[in-house]
Amino acid sequence: MKTIAVISFQPDLAAALRAVLPAEEYRVVAQAEWSEDVARMTGDVLDGVVVDADLTNVQPIRLLERIRRRLPACPLFVFASQGSTEWEEEAYLLGVKHVLQKPVRGRLFLELLGREAVTGPAPSVVAPPTPPVHDAGRGAFDTSAMRALNVLRDYSAVLSHSLCSEALLKQFLLFIRSMMGVNRAAVFLRIAPTALSSATSESENHRLRSACAIGLAPGLLEHFELTLESGVGRHLLRHGRILQAHSEEVQRDVGLRKEFELLGAQVAIPVLDRESLVGVAMFDHRLTGEAFTTEELTLMFHLLEQLGLAIRNIWLHDQLAANHDLMADTLGHLSNGCVVVGAAMDVLHANQAARKIFGRLDKSPRRMEFTDLPQVIGGKVFEALHHGREIPPFKFRPPGHPEAVFQVSIAPFEKRNVASPHAALVLIEDFTQIERWQKLDVE
Repeated sequence: MKTIAVISFQPDLAAALRAVLPAEEYRVVAQAEWSEDVARMTGDVLDGVVVDADLTNVQPIRLLERIRRRLPACPLFVFASQGSTEWEEEAYLLGVKHVLQKPVRGRLFLELLGREAVTGPAPSVVAPPTPPVHDAGRGAFDTSAMRALNVLRDYSAVLSHSLCSEALLKQFLLFIRSMMGVNRAAVFLRIAPTALSSATSESENHRLRSACAIGLAPGLLEHFELTLESGVGRHLLRHGRILQAHSEEVQRDVGLRKEFELLGAQVAIPVLDRESLVGVAMFDHRLTGEAFTTEELTLMFHLLEQLGLAIRNIWLHDQLAANHDLMADTLGHLSNGCVVVGAAMDVLHANQAARKIFGRLDKSPRRMEFTDLPQVIGGKVFEALHHGREIPPFKFRPPGHPEAVFQVSIAPFEKRNVASPHAALVLIEDFTQIERWQKLDVE
C-alpha cells in the first residue's frame, strides 16, 4: 500500500483525495503542518506529498524547501486555487512534479501518480544545503528572548515590596533608571486614606508629597510639595495626560514652568489607578541628554498606571489593618466578654474579659478554643450557626462559681446571598451585681 501525505489546515483536500484514490492501494495521512513527526510516523516511506498552498501558515516555497531537505527523492504535488507565476517557477526548480488547480480531478491525479510509480523518482534540483540544526541548539533562547526574560526578572523584584509603598517606588524608579537611563526622577503621592480613628482635612487631600526620588537632593524635597489646586498637579488632574516642559501649556503658565525648572524635570506623567489621580511622576531626560520617544512615554504611562493600582491596594491594606487593630483594641477594653466563632467551630476572636470568664485564660498565652466554652453555650452557638437564627438572651451560672451570674446573647453574622451564617457573636455580660440588687429589693 502506498502512502500519500497531505499538508493542509483544512480536511477538505484530504477528504477529496481519499474519495478519488482507491482505498486498497493508497493510504492518505493528513497533517495541519509539516513537521519531522510526519516523516517518522510513516517511516520515511512516502510515495508522495501533497501541499495545499492556499491554507498553509508559511510561504509555500519555504514549506517546500523544508520538505525537500527532509525527503529529497519524494514526489511533490501542489494544489492551489489561483496560480502565481513567481512561486510556481521556484516550486518547479525545487523539484515539484505538478502544480494543480483546485478542485481535485481524480482521473488526472491518479494518472500522475501512476506515471511517478512507473518512471520512479526523477532527479530534482535540491535547495542549497543549510547548516544542520542540532537538537541542543533548539532549546537555546535567542537574544531577544533572553532580553525579555531579563526585563521580567528585574521587574519581578518590584513585587517583593507589594506591602510597602516607599520600597515599591524606590525599586520601580531604580528599574526605570537602569532600563531607560533617566537622569532624575521623583514621585509625588496624595495623602494616604487614614483609618476610622482619624480624618484628614480638605487641604491635606489636595497636597502631593514627595514619596521617592533619585538624582535629587533630599533637602529640596523636604520643603517642596505639589498641589491639586495649581501647577502640575492641577493640570494632570484636569487633563490626565502626559505634560512636557517644552509644550505650549508650560510656556504660557509661569507656575508650571517654575515647578519644572525647580525639579529639573522635562516630563510629568500622571499616576492613575483607573479611577482617580494617585500621584504625579516627574522625569528628566536621559543621562546623555536625549529626549524620550512617544512610544517610551506611552509605555511609562501604562507602567505607572499599574503602579498606581498597586499603591491603591497598599493603602487599602494599611487602612484595613488599622481598622482591624482599632476594633481589636476596642473589643479588648470592653468589660463584657466578646467571642466570635466561625462556621468551622473555631474561635476567631476572644477579648480578655471572655478569656477570664471561660477557663481563666486571662494570663495564659495559648489561643482560646471552642472547647473552652461551656457545653450549654457551645450548643447554643452550634444551633445559631446551623439554623441561622438569633438565640434569645439567657442566664448562665459557671459550675465552679454558682454565685456568679452572666447573661449570654448569641447573634449570627449573615451575608447576602449566603444560605448559612459564616460566624456568630457571643456577648457575655456580668449580671452578678444586678442579681444581688434584685434579691435585696425583693427582701
